Amino acid sequence: MKSKTTRHGLKRMTALLLAVVLCVGMVPTAFAAQQDSYHDPAENWQEANNRTNELDANATVTHETFNCKVCKQQTSFIVFRTPEYTRDGQTAMSRNVKYSDGTFVDGSGKGSILDGVPGQDAYYTAYHWTKAVCETCGSINTNMAKTDYGYLKNVYWLYDCANNFFEELPETQTIEQADSEYHRVITTSGEYCGFCYGTFKEENSTLERHHMENAIRPELAHDRFVEMDTCADCGYAETSYTAAKAVIADYFGVVDGTFQMLSDEQIDCSILAAIGGAIKWIFAPLGWGNWQAVVASITGLVAKENIVGTLGILYGGGGADVYTAIADAFNGVQGYSFLIFNLLCAPCFAAIGAIRREMNNAKWTWFAIGYQCGFAYVIALIVNQIGAMFMGNGNIFGLIVAILLIAAIVYMLFRKNKYDNNTLTVTAKKAKSKATK
Repeated sequence: MKSKTTRHGLKRMTALLLAVVLCVGMVPTAFAAQQDSYHDPAENWQEANNRTNELDANATVTHETFNCKVCKQQTSFIVFRTPEYTRDGQTAMSRNVKYSDGTFVDGSGKGSILDGVPGQDAYYTAYHWTKAVCETCGSINTNMAKTDYGYLKNVYWLYDCANNFFEELPETQTIEQADSEYHRVITTSGEYCGFCYGTFKEENSTLERHHMENAIRPELAHDRFVEMDTCADCGYAETSYTAAKAVIADYFGVVDGTFQMLSDEQIDCSILAAIGGAIKWIFAPLGWGNWQAVVASITGLVAKENIVGTLGILYGGGGADVYTAIADAFNGVQGYSFLIFNLLCAPCFAAIGAIRREMNNAKWTWFAIGYQCGFAYVIALIVNQIGAMFMGNGNIFGLIVAILLIAAIVYMLFRKNKYDNNTLTVTAKKAKSKATK
């Protein structure tokens, strides 16, 4: 008897569970189809020829289960929901209009729905237009009562977006530049209907000062530095340019034994001027014994293209007068001497490193560098001294030295190589092997 009662209890529990599952299955499944596709219809509104087509084009579409009066069964419907927007922001229901063709609630007459274009002249009313199409028989609005005006008609009817349908709109911020001191922070928040996505938005705007970040970058091609102050929030930027000449004078100057910032007129007191002035006498026989040219040649050891940038900085800072200043510092022969020396002397540091790696010997590396610099010095001296004689401003001692150097070069080219007659003889002897028993 006890076992029979237990079996009956299990049957009742199973039947109750099946009933609950069936009831849950009959609940509309709108949220499942919409929860990951929110968008504000007002921001993407599409206009059409007639009201029904326009509501169709902007509807949120879901699949839900209702009782079809034609099929006479629970079946799946395609449900269209579109937010109601009116020119006065009041729902058409307040004027007793329920249907999208303007028909009154009781279906007896017609009024105005005051429709417009969202975002231009129409506002969300917290209602949405709805229609449903049976996926089994294709009938429209057959989930309504047969006596309803919209039954079997291709029209929408109004439904209240109840408070429990609304969800919070995620807060967003946009920042717009206002002027050179402030930017505008616009905070957007609000709520939207979980069925039709009709949205109430709230915007708050505040002015905030720019949060400027400073950055300095070189523009070697223009011989200048660019200083940019950029707002980290809105991107507003202020740009100023400083000639590289001014930077050198400012940051590398010594006056009266004190390290300090210098003006353009004090550039001759800079550390670069002191270094170049101390060794310029070495290059005087080459015709360019001024500290600017000497410093340019030294910077050429870093990279040969630095010579151009250094000359531009020291003779005008990238201004239009740089060519005039260089022309005043060099004549034609001196210019050729300067070019020849810098083309033939030791290469840049990267190439010197490659020489050290290939030579694998510090002594021969220094010999290679010394030979290149010495050869460049000799050729530049010859060009300058002989060229100066043709221009009428040479000196006899310099000319004699140049002729002697030419003679030495010719001698080295045509002298007999003492190693020409030396031969290396290699004698090989065949080794005898003894057979072992």
